Amino acid sequence: MSPIGHPDNGSNGTLRPLWDRDPGDTAAAVTTDLPPSSAHGVHLTGHTVQLRPVEARDYDFLFRLYTTGDHLVRYRLRGITPSPESFVRFLWDQVLCQFIVESLDGRPIGIVSSFEPDFRNRYVYVAACSVPEFEATGLVLEGVALLVSYLFETFDFRKVYAESLEANFSQFALGEGRLFEVEGRMKEHEYVHGRYQDFVLLAIYRGAWREQHRRLFGEEGRF
Repeated sequence: MSPIGHPDNGSNGTLRPLWDRDPGDTAAAVTTDLPPSSAHGVHLTGHTVQLRPVEARDYDFLFRLYTTGDHLVRYRLRGITPSPESFVRFLWDQVLCQFIVESLDGRPIGIVSSFEPDFRNRYVYVAACSVPEFEATGLVLEGVALLVSYLFETFDFRKVYAESLEANFSQFALGEGRLFEVEGRMKEHEYVHGRYQDFVLLAIYRGAWREQHRRLFGEEGRF
């Protein structure tokens, strides 16, 4: 995964991390050309991507996504190769909600998931995976931002957690202190690609996310 970005004016459509922009840079300011949100609607469309619930027709796409190349080891499967039948059970295990991330013209580019909700202590975990050709664009992380806002709008969570291997964390570490906080690090916790890697626990707080939602999407969050 890589930082959330939008096309940067005058850059031939290359994407630029939102947290790298100067808040006073009016040329790079977040526009408010998002589809209007009704008082009772859900906000699942951003500037460059949209979310839709996972359906049975997505299973082949998701099986290829999680089992192709480096994804087989770096993400959820951690090297195992489940049967197609057991993969579907695995895909929905402890899931609260999950969405296909699509470009605005309907091309699937990844998945964002929320899982292991704790309604007593009011937190939930999120995860994401992008097709390899879109990893450098940050589009799936815009999907993560939409998911986080959806979770805070729809459920009374205090925190949203994410877990990351050190190798994956380095791709979006610039967001630390702005989009999320690092709450923990387990040293040499997981064996990946022939060596042990740290396992990083990230947290997004409800109150702090209100400002990030406004900055990212150009509107007040409904939470």
